[in-house]
Amino acid sequence: MFSERSDTIRKIRELDIPRTDLAAIAGVPAPRIAEFLNGRPLAASKVQAIIAATADVDFIWRAMAPYKIDTSNPEIFRQAVRELRATVQKLGGQRPEVVPMPLSVESPEMAVKA
Repeated sequence: MFSERSDTIRKIRELDIPRTDLAAIAGVPAPRIAEFLNGRPLAASKVQAIIAATADVDFIWRAMAPYKIDTSNPEIFRQAVRELRATVQKLGGQRPEVVPMPLSVESPEMAVKA
């Protein structure tokens, strides 16, 4: 678990996930995120919730890059994660490739390729 926690701490810092957003997504009080990042002891359930929330943010931000999905509303974010996971499952495990398109009156802002 130590390695997983270390990897998650690195990921939170690398992605610069807003701490209050991460706390809301994980369902833990915001101070637990600081304690997690500082290596303080936490209940295993809180550690797992933070690890899972970080994995969700990483999953959706990487899949939707270069677009960054807003994390400030945990319910909307969770719905976006569920929808993307369902789409990935329908594609047989392959993530959709998001391709930025030039903005014009005739073209959409972006297209999703399967």
